[in-house]
Amino acid sequence: MTASPTDGPTDTGIDTRLDALLADARGLEAAFAEGREPETTALEAGIQRICADIAALPRERGQSYLPRLQDLTDALDRIGGAMRGRLDGIGVELKQHGARQSAVRAYGKAGTPGGASDGHR
Repeated sequence: MTASPTDGPTDTGIDTRLDALLADARGLEAAFAEGREPETTALEAGIQRICADIAALPRERGQSYLPRLQDLTDALDRIGGAMRGRLDGIGVELKQHGARQSAVRAYGKAGTPGGASDGHR
């Protein structure tokens, strides 16, 4: 019996793992949308492994995964956008905090509730 491009040990489990990665990516999207900060390391490692496994397949078989890999890429782009948005928000908060700290130091109010630190009122 001759093996077809879709047979063989090199692509066993790729479909299942790709489905799991897509589900994980969607879960990360949802977590970011809810304001949580999920761990992405496992997804990154899984993507590296599956890309290497797909690259090792015969060309025709590897190309058959392109639509699903594009779905995964689109999900990663959305996750990246959510992460950038979160970082931009943190940057704004840090700038505001820095401006408040500068104003407090400029007016000599650091460490004294409700009044000037030089003793004059």
